[in-house]
Parts: sequence; structure tokens; C-alpha cells
Amino acid sequence: EDDHRRFWLRVSHLQESGKPGSSKPISFQLTYPLSRTRDVVFHAEAALAESPMPHTLKVHVGTGGSVVTLSHEVSESEGEKRVIALLDDLRRRCHKEGGNLVVLNAPPAVKGEVPVWGETGNDLSVMKRIKNQLDPSGVFSPGRFVGGL
Repeated sequence: EDDHRRFWLRVSHLQESGKPGSSKPISFQLTYPLSRTRDVVFHAEAALAESPMPHTLKVHVGTGGSVVTLSHEVSESEGEKRVIALLDDLRRRCHKEGGNLVVLNAPPAVKGEVPVWGETGNDLSVMKRIKNQLDPSGVFSPGRFVGGL
């Protein structure tokens, strides 16, 4: 039982596994229909294997979601380009399968180049109406939510 507890404690901290003294790791969540789990996860594993960046892929089998953490310093533009290309590839695959990719943590240079909240859907008009009702002056974090809300 102690081994069991130690295992789950270590797994729960995978997302915090950046190098000591480094900036926070880059993390993002993949979402997809449960029936597409195998295809999306296999694609993510292949894309991550091609990448030279150390990573973890935590698959939540029963929910249709996975969390990827990259333990990589993205300080040079070449590293940023690799991360952006990886995010774009995985986002396209998730979207093709009926899901999305949401960036949980990344440096500003990366966030500025990708849709952090993923692809907008047909629910954007509803979200705009709600935002306008709650914030008619548009002063609460303008442009930081889905679709630039």
C-alpha cells in the first residue's frame, strides 16, 4: 500500500516536473470525445517523440482529456518555433477529432502566437452576449478570453 501511495503522489506532481531553478514548464490540455482517445493519444505520443523536448503525457482515460507538460526552456526563438509548431499540430488533430487544445501555461512569446483557448465554436455568440451582460463597458480582462472576448 505504501508503494501505491508513493506512485500516485509522484504521478500527481508530473506537471510540476520542470528543472530546478527553471521557469515553469509549458503545459496544455488536449480534449476529445472518448471514442477518439486512442487516435489522439497515439498522434500526441508520435508528435512528442519527434520533439527533442522532455515531456510528460498524462492521459485521463475516462474523461476524454490529457495534459501534456514540456520541461523545456523556451528562451531562444528556435525553441519557441518548435513549441508553436507542436501546439498547432496537436490542436489541429484534436479539432479534427471533435476536440480542442487549451494552453494552461506558456511564456508570453508562445501564447501570443497560438489560440490559447483553442478553436472557437458556434457557442461564441452566446459567450459574447454573456460577457456583454456581465461587463458592458468591456473593462474586465479585454481580449484575454476565447475569441478575443
